[in-house]
Amino acid sequence: MYLGDTAMMKANPNLAEQEQVLHQTRLDFMSTGADPDSPGLIDRYLDQAITLADILQQSGKRFQQEALLFSVFNDLLNAIADPLRPRVFRTNCLDRLYRPLVSLNHFYGSHPRGKASLRKLHWEMQLVSHYFSP
Repeated sequence: MYLGDTAMMKANPNLAEQEQVLHQTRLDFMSTGADPDSPGLIDRYLDQAITLADILQQSGKRFQQEALLFSVFNDLLNAIADPLRPRVFRTNCLDRLYRPLVSLNHFYGSHPRGKASLRKLHWEMQLVSHYFSP
C-alpha cells in the first residue's frame, strides 16, 4: 500500500480498496513476465493509479498524490529502459508516458516549483525516448 495511515483508510474504505487494487496491478506490471501483446495491463495500471490520485486529491492528500504520480512515471521510464522487457511492451509504455505527465501538469497548475519539476520530467522523457527507443 502507498499509505500507512490506517485511521484515514478506515474513514475512506474506497481509498484502501483502491490502494490494494493498485498494489496488485503494479506487481503485475513490474513482473517481467507480463504479456507483451496486452497493452491492457499498462492501461489498467495507469487507470487505477490516476483514479487513486483523484481520490487522494479529494481526501486532501496532495503529497501522496504527487508521490504516486511520480512513481507511476518512473515505473514507465524503468520499463522502457529495461532490455529484458519485450520491445512491444516497452513501446506501449513509451506511448503512454504522457498520461502521468498530464496528471502532474494538472496537479501543479501554475506553481513555480511544479513547472521546474515538469521540465525535468520532460527532459527525462526525451532522454529515455532517444536512447532507449524500443
